[in-house]
Amino acid sequence: MQGTGGQPQSAAQPQRMFLAMKTTHLCMSLGLLFCAGILFNGCGDPDKNKLLFRPELNVARTVNTSDASNTSMKMMGMEMTIGASKEMSYVMTPTAVDENGVVTLEVVIDHVRNETTGLDGMLKGAGMPQVPGMDDMFGEKAMQKALESMKGEKFTIRVSRNGEVLGVDGADAIASKIADAYTPPAHLPAEQIKSGIRQGYGNQGTLELMKQIFIKTPDQALNPGDTWQETTNRGSAEMPMEGTSTFTVGERNAGLLTLTTADQYQLDFSKGPMAGAMAAGNASAKISGQGTGTAEYEETTGWPRKWVTTAKASGSISAMQGVEMPMEISAKFEINSFPKPQ
Repeated sequence: MQGTGGQPQSAAQPQRMFLAMKTTHLCMSLGLLFCAGILFNGCGDPDKNKLLFRPELNVARTVNTSDASNTSMKMMGMEMTIGASKEMSYVMTPTAVDENGVVTLEVVIDHVRNETTGLDGMLKGAGMPQVPGMDDMFGEKAMQKALESMKGEKFTIRVSRNGEVLGVDGADAIASKIADAYTPPAHLPAEQIKSGIRQGYGNQGTLELMKQIFIKTPDQALNPGDTWQETTNRGSAEMPMEGTSTFTVGERNAGLLTLTTADQYQLDFSKGPMAGAMAAGNASAKISGQGTGTAEYEETTGWPRKWVTTAKASGSISAMQGVEMPMEISAKFEINSFPKPQ
């Protein structure tokens, strides 16, 4: 019997079987080589060199934040300098992680300190007479006393595997407690300031504060020199600074990934505790500036180890009756975290 091409079918069939076996063997060999290449190059792990938030569950961590600023301003021919500083300490414990890698953390407020200097000298320099409430003209002492009611309070946050803070629960109740504890001098607009407290320290305000600690990273491998941009927040509830940060990937060393930031900021006093006082005084602010920072993040967990940012800003505040107050601000923000000692 003749096969195709005039060959006997009995002779052509073994040839076709031999070619099929050779082709199968070649494909298998190429497939094994391809897989070996993937493993050799480390591409078998889809999360290699990504900065992901993957903390160990039920292991508490202390996170300390601080910000300090000096503001120089001119008002009615006088030059004044006001210093402000705030420290917050949290104990954060990851309690659960869902199928999408979203981590739930319980956050306990362990310490809070708020301090302002230079206000007394400003009032004396202006020749203000001593009247009831003058020893706390701007309500700073009353604010510190109210903030002390936060200590020991708890709230929860949810953070995605890429470090994005997705939500805050329980902070509204804490903010109401602070507002109830705030008893300002009689000359200040109490209800407007309390409304600002509820806004600045409630769920939404606390969400913005938590975004200072966690950064949203791109879902891709990060190599030295890579960059990305994110909307960021710095400062405190009393002095919110919003802007854009450009992150640049630095070196990897001893399990830490270094990032540097270049920042553009604007101060927005329409939010937080200052909002009420600004509205009551029919005041507005136009203040902007730049900053730079360096951060170290743990590659295995995604926790920040240390982050320091310095910034400078300038602009002016316009108050009633057309009073213009030029000002310059220098500020430093810092985050430090470490496993909570047992």
